[in-house]
Amino acid sequence: MKRLVIIAGTLVVLVNAFVLLGVVYNRFWLQPTTLVLQEQELRLPNRASRAESVVELSLRWQGNLVDSNNYHYHSYSHEVKLPLASYTRTGFSPATCKDDKPVFISGEEKAGWVLLELNGPAYQTLKQQYKANVVKHEKMVDENISEENVKRLGVAEKNYQWVVHSGSRLIAVDASFDKALLQQSAKNFESPTLILPVSIRPTRSCRKATVQVRPRNITKLYVPASERAVTDGLRAVRQYNDKVQKPRFWAEVKVGGNGNRWITKMGRCTDQCN
Repeated sequence: MKRLVIIAGTLVVLVNAFVLLGVVYNRFWLQPTTLVLQEQELRLPNRASRAESVVELSLRWQGNLVDSNNYHYHSYSHEVKLPLASYTRTGFSPATCKDDKPVFISGEEKAGWVLLELNGPAYQTLKQQYKANVVKHEKMVDENISEENVKRLGVAEKNYQWVVHSGSRLIAVDASFDKALLQQSAKNFESPTLILPVSIRPTRSCRKATVQVRPRNITKLYVPASERAVTDGLRAVRQYNDKVQKPRFWAEVKVGGNGNRWITKMGRCTDQCN
């Protein structure tokens, strides 16, 4: 019996030591990268009454193509246009289309990774695409002021305002089944980047070199007790009722050697938020 107790105790010590080594490696062994995110990227929980001891924020990001859907914040699948070489490596065949509509899609969903760029050229390009979408619908109304065209213009204008003021600035720029390829690709970006686990499948549209990317899990970031005052009194914004909401807080997020993420400090938005 005494021997079993010693063995059990030794196992507990070894497990704790292994966990501690993981924490040390993640936070201190390799230099962690730093991202400064805002409310556009960090969603407050929807629950009306949150536990006083724990507040967790959900990481939000978006694809790199214009989406006419009104419910951006509630979409857990994003269409992403890949570099041609990346798309070729997926092994997916382009959708068979007729009259710009897919009639046959080949390929199965597989586990992979997505590369996100924060507030960089991809985000600026996306805003330009949304603006061009407004211009396109304005011309349609000029040519035919039908009820349907006016409605579509209204949606396009709201979506443009959304992407400028409320949309996440974390934009998917590449995806792969090989994480190492994305890590290498990330070195070519001047803006901060982040790699997350996703599922990748062929797109259901006729856009070239595009895939559908779905998060394998919702990335949660816990608010440290020392920073809780920043989120106290703030309620989650229901984006499908109030589409334009300027960010109310920011958070400094560290990304460690093994990809784990944690918040180090937070603050309310003043002039530093954009």
